[in-house]
Amino acid sequence: MAITIKSMTQSIKQKHAELTNHRIFGAVNSIADLRLFMEWHVFAVWDFMSLVKRLQCNLTNVSVPWTPPANSNAARLINEIVLGEESDETPKGKISHFDLYLHAMEEIGASTEQIRSFITLIQNGNSVESSLISVGAANPIQRFVNSTIEISKYGKPHQVVGNFFYGRENVIPDMFRSLLQNWNIEPTTVPTLLFYLERHIEVDSNDHGPAAESLIREITNDDHALIQEVLEAGLNAIDERNRFWDGLENQITKDLKSGYYCVKKEAMEKTFNTESFPWKQPTDFDDGIEQFIVEDTLNQTEKNGIRTRFVRFAPGARTKVPFVHDYHEEVFLVEGDQSLLDKESLSLLDTYSKGAYFVRPAGTYHGPFSSNEGCLLMEVHYYSALEGRSS
Repeated sequence: MAITIKSMTQSIKQKHAELTNHRIFGAVNSIADLRLFMEWHVFAVWDFMSLVKRLQCNLTNVSVPWTPPANSNAARLINEIVLGEESDETPKGKISHFDLYLHAMEEIGASTEQIRSFITLIQNGNSVESSLISVGAANPIQRFVNSTIEISKYGKPHQVVGNFFYGRENVIPDMFRSLLQNWNIEPTTVPTLLFYLERHIEVDSNDHGPAAESLIREITNDDHALIQEVLEAGLNAIDERNRFWDGLENQITKDLKSGYYCVKKEAMEKTFNTESFPWKQPTDFDDGIEQFIVEDTLNQTEKNGIRTRFVRFAPGARTKVPFVHDYHEEVFLVEGDQSLLDKESLSLLDTYSKGAYFVRPAGTYHGPFSSNEGCLLMEVHYYSALEGRSS
């Protein structure tokens, strides 16, 4: 049977419904789940802007000398979208939705190290594909982002807008509504994320979604061959998003079954006389950084066991290179301050204070770090959270 515009439109409606009812939105049952959700989803927040910028390049003139755009209606529509996405008015000031999402991540203790390291690699001229590999992004993240960049760079303008509308602006409000309806998170504990989600529901439903749909009409001018290619691009975009959510849902389920995010709260509430610890500086530690190992059954050959240790930085101490290892790591900043540095220039990227908590899956690049006033860290390293623990 020949594929028609009518049948393709029906397929998009069906896949849209499946996407907005994906199991992922009911799998976010704790702050730990939400952290992992955001550490994956932030890559989709980032790559979205490549679609937007590609359309702005096609539909307006961003070169010097300037010449008038071929379609002033299309130029106005995409410029309005860019204004909202790149410099929206938010509780954090006039910032991009990407930067707003980073604020939301930090607010709940989600790690921004992987995405920040990725951005740094891109800024230094590395390819998206190699940068994703370098920072240890999960395979579903790599596939999703690479597919977005592929169409952003090489797709025809009407195909890009098909991906943009059907894979993003048309479906995002319904996905975010589904997340808010199905997650087991108290909204008042995540105010910045709540604003981000509700803002997208509002703007994409009322402004950006209708604007993107208008772009399709402006670009295709009712040409049936072009419309069919728009729909094909939309179907592909929805399929890629479904695969992305599948991968994330599988990871959350896997972590839940293995006890990955299991943390004994009372372990952080004990009082320790750290001055009495027999602190030592291992040969691979930088000056001014020492450790005290509480328990160590971590076996990097057999890939099992656990290590619990305290690490302290003297005032002004810093590490010089990023860390990466094949075991998971959880870190609690007990006292003092710690800063994340750019791995090339060692310039300041972010600063954390007492009470900060980090969950780093195996393969996550992190650091370099420094401490202005000195700090005390409690670290747990493991391959499985249920292995190696004392009863």
